[in-house]
Amino acid sequence: MNHTPKSLCITALMLALWAVPFSCTPQQPAQNQSTDQPEDPGTDPGDDPGDDPGTDPGTDPGTDPETPSFVITNMSGKELDMFLQERGPLDGAIMVKTNLKNEEWEVSGGEDWCRVTREGTLIRLNIDAYGESHEYLYPRTCELLFKANGLEDRTFVIAQESDTRIGPYSYQSEFTLSPTGAPLDIFIYSNFYRWKVINHNDWFDTEQPNQVTLRVKAHPKAEGDKTTRSGKIILMSAAWKEEDIETFYYNRVSYLYFRDGTPDMSGEDYEYGDHKDWD
Repeated sequence: MNHTPKSLCITALMLALWAVPFSCTPQQPAQNQSTDQPEDPGTDPGDDPGDDPGTDPGTDPGTDPETPSFVITNMSGKELDMFLQERGPLDGAIMVKTNLKNEEWEVSGGEDWCRVTREGTLIRLNIDAYGESHEYLYPRTCELLFKANGLEDRTFVIAQESDTRIGPYSYQSEFTLSPTGAPLDIFIYSNFYRWKVINHNDWFDTEQPNQVTLRVKAHPKAEGDKTTRSGKIILMSAAWKEEDIETFYYNRVSYLYFRDGTPDMSGEDYEYGDHKDWD
């Protein structure tokens, strides 16, 4: 048997291996690459970034973008449940924030004294003055009706006050509060459509249970505290800004003054020890 060709083949094979660069890392076929390595999302032609709602910075992944939304705001973007105007005239506007197209919603309504014009999502309001100075009239209102696809019809109220007055029915301006925290109800008269309380005191709270009641309640004093606390509040129209009081409304607001009194004559004020329920 002739072995010469076999020797020549082995020699040629060894020379070929020396010519190939040596690597310690075994090369594997592309289809067997490890899945532990991060993939480049741009290398897969089947990936469409638009299919992932989380890739759109303007979309909340937890919100259905097809759900109709419709919010009425002032020009600063604050949501409104109604619009309140003082006695003077107004050439102003409110806005609508919605994901509906302009042709998918409409607004109607208004009165001779309250004219409404729509410009896209802007609702212009042209309101006439109401009454003369020192003419105390009941507030007047007009309604706007908003109709939007996929949503219930919404009625939005625009109210206007005449020259206004407000104060306690008792004509008092000074009141005494129980230092134990018992509430004091003060009945209020006014021709405001809505009124609000300006209270910068940290020792008593105010509430408005309804349009004719002001409820004031002091924070209980610490045991042994002999000081007398005092403070004032302002009752004013909800249509006014607090910073304009001294300039425009100083004679149209009501100032009420409060101070600590003696404890109420009730079982809560006496030290009876443990409270018991009696039959």
